[in-house]
Amino acid sequence: MLKHCLTLGIIFFVSLTAKSAIDIDGTRYVDLTPAASTGLEKVFVVEDGQVASITYTAQSVQASSSVKWYKFSALGGGYAEPVADVEYVNNKTTVRGLSSDIGYIVEDGGRQIAFWVVNYANHHPTLTSLTISANSECDRVTFNTTGSFDRIVYYSVNGAPTEVDRDITLTYNDLEFHSIDDADGYWTVYEHQVHFPYITNAVSTQAPLCNTAFKLSGDMFLKAWGEPVEIETSEYITSRVEAVTSAQQLLRDNDNEQQDANSGLGGSAPCDITFSAIPTDAALFREWQFSETEDFIDVLYRFNEDVFTYTFTEAGTTYVKYVCADAIGNCTFEGDVYTVSIGESKLLCPNAFSPHNEDGVNDLWKVSYSSLISYECHIFNRWGKELFSSTNPAEGWDGRIGGKFVPSGVYFYVIKAEGADGKKYSLKGDINIVGSKLKPTTGAEE
Repeated sequence: MLKHCLTLGIIFFVSLTAKSAIDIDGTRYVDLTPAASTGLEKVFVVEDGQVASITYTAQSVQASSSVKWYKFSALGGGYAEPVADVEYVNNKTTVRGLSSDIGYIVEDGGRQIAFWVVNYANHHPTLTSLTISANSECDRVTFNTTGSFDRIVYYSVNGAPTEVDRDITLTYNDLEFHSIDDADGYWTVYEHQVHFPYITNAVSTQAPLCNTAFKLSGDMFLKAWGEPVEIETSEYITSRVEAVTSAQQLLRDNDNEQQDANSGLGGSAPCDITFSAIPTDAALFREWQFSETEDFIDVLYRFNEDVFTYTFTEAGTTYVKYVCADAIGNCTFEGDVYTVSIGESKLLCPNAFSPHNEDGVNDLWKVSYSSLISYECHIFNRWGKELFSSTNPAEGWDGRIGGKFVPSGVYFYVIKAEGADGKKYSLKGDINIVGSKLKPTTGAEE
């Protein structure tokens, strides 16, 4: 045994060079390059080990007579045993035939070269059928198999096992979402693949979002030799559902409307928000749900449209989510929960402005407000003549009547309004116009 190769429990090996190489003959093979930590130069997967020959080419004819071969099992190179039947021809040494998976060490002077040979004949697939299990769930498809692609393992020079990825491929159609913008997009069909290192029992994968057949093919070695095993199922009818949702608020650019910059959706009422959902084909039941609680124990409103706009007019917090399900309601999907917070109402009135200089500062008389769902404002002169009226709190008075500025002086406003929180406003007060060089006239002319 190669006890002399052990140094502090580690075996050191050199790489193959152009003048000293390992060759496989007599059968087809695929060579793999393992991690350096395995101490192996190569892993050879040969189609039929019993007819294979393995040749090491020494650097010179004289050196070939000193070449020694050893074989080792899962115990590692430290327990390697000499190979008895080695052929020596010129600078080539050859070992013929192997019936099981085995590792080899070639000793050439002070150099050791280690590699592992997998006899694929011991691992030829026996898989003959693939059917969809009746126990498949909404999110996963389970397959019943007859036969297997068994697990292939090789061992490092220190006896550590490493699994060979046989790269068995399950191919089927699925849907993926393509976003156009925050509120629009579409689902498209694409070919999806799942890879398995081996198959010895039931196989499962995430359920697709569309109807499809599944094709299992492999493994990488049979593919390399042009003889892959391919098995296809009947069509799978999906029940998995999914949707992409969004919520977009129609923003108002009113400089006198108070908004909470950190409130997210909502803010000042009335608040218009468009809710959009793009579900997959299997989603036959679809609805948006509104609730005052995050757990949606009590649903206030239900809307069956995928896309609609809702106007929030009441202060408080509302939770909104999209729910869809398949035809019989076994498979469901719940979208993100959107939180809409409508703030309390506010209404403040300024008591002065200076419209005449038109310097862009304090040129308009406007209320400062938030969450008003009704509003009515009237402005009068001192003789009771109405100069301005509006039902829009975002609208202001420019100090004109009939296109002409009114003189400086005191004017009066009367406002009635209602907030989203139910608060009612009935305000009266003075407005002082300052900075005008116009002189007051009689009430009839003003």
